[in-house]
Amino acid sequence: MKKHILLLCFLYLVSCSSDDSLPIIAACDVANPIEDLEWLKAEVEKRKNDTSSDAIYCYIEQAITNERTIFIYNDCNPLIDKVIPVYSCSGEVIGLLGEENFDSEAISSRTVIYRPSDFACELN
Repeated sequence: MKKHILLLCFLYLVSCSSDDSLPIIAACDVANPIEDLEWLKAEVEKRKNDTSSDAIYCYIEQAITNERTIFIYNDCNPLIDKVIPVYSCSGEVIGLLGEENFDSEAISSRTVIYRPSDFACELN
């Protein structure tokens, strides 16, 4: 019985670790889009190396619209009104958030898949 309690305590501590890892959601015919889609992997690497003051506000979301996966290069800087591009699985810009094709209400399953380690915003 003590072994079970120790195991449960260990699992609890591991699940509550400070590692704030983000979910990996298979999409675009790959298991891990950030690792397996070269254009997205390059974008994440670029963002990891970005030392500008604005980088702490930028994040990438993976979402679904019209039964297809999209990637949203979002920004939560409260001081600017930024145009938010939407990308397809091939890395092509297919529109902007807020346009007729990408109305926020038509987008579901929005999940943050990348944010910087010093991310400055709280998302709902």
